[in-house]
Amino acid sequence: MTGWISIDRSIQNHWLFKEKRTFSKFEAWIYLLMEANHSKAKVPIGNQIVTVERGQRLTSILTLSDLFNWSRFKVKTFLDLLESDGMLEVKTTSKYTLITIVNYDFYQSEQGRNQHQNDIKPTSKQHQSNINPTSKQHQTNTNNNDNKDNNEKNVNNEKKKVTAFDFFQDNGFGFITPYNLDDLNYYLDSFENDSDQIVTASLKIAKDRNKVTWGYAKSILNTWLNANLKSIEQVRAFEKQQLESKKQNYKPFVKQSKEKTPKWLTDSTRETKTAEVDENLEKDREAFIKRLNSKWE
Repeated sequence: MTGWISIDRSIQNHWLFKEKRTFSKFEAWIYLLMEANHSKAKVPIGNQIVTVERGQRLTSILTLSDLFNWSRFKVKTFLDLLESDGMLEVKTTSKYTLITIVNYDFYQSEQGRNQHQNDIKPTSKQHQSNINPTSKQHQTNTNNNDNKDNNEKNVNNEKKKVTAFDFFQDNGFGFITPYNLDDLNYYLDSFENDSDQIVTASLKIAKDRNKVTWGYAKSILNTWLNANLKSIEQVRAFEKQQLESKKQNYKPFVKQSKEKTPKWLTDSTRETKTAEVDENLEKDREAFIKRLNSKWE
């Protein structure tokens, strides 16, 4: 099947699109195509200005996770899949995710495909000049709205991450290097729910055991991942079970006393017994003599 149809972004306001659902991979891909900027824009993120080019989309993993009704891990895996297939490029920072649609113009019009093939038609420029003036305004509004949403989500995301990052730096695990940052983000994205609480829990356990190293905390996290734990409640239940198991298997070692009975105690006992024997013997002797003498009387 060939040919193409034009779908206005306003379709996202339709009640069918707004239906609460879990997106398919195809729906997620179409959404990314529709939401890519069709003109260059500058967007403020915190104290910096990010330039978003045509065909790019400024968003966050958390924003897409909420929209698609996916886990953050699934979103990241999906973007990695599209990137490996040459469909898009992803740049991720601690504050935002910048998605670039590869060959964006190819998806926009027949002229766009011809431009992509270095065979631009004369009507291409006319097509661009005939774009409804409200389209640019829509793009600005869309970008600003998404940026607002992104900032709100990013604030929530930062709040979720701050606990783990701050605990790391405030409790002797050292400074967060680029390597550690990648590591932390990996584990934050690996757990489907309560990821920040789970990472923080691993750091707390490491500290409680006087093993204040990121390597030890990672070994705990890997144990939980291998156990397929997906929430902080499951982690707590798992650790409680491990603790109970250790208690049941614990057998206190009772050291047998090797001390001997003191000599003075045995000597005293022996002397007491000897005295008792001597006393009885004397009584028997006196009785015997008495009986013997009586015979001679």
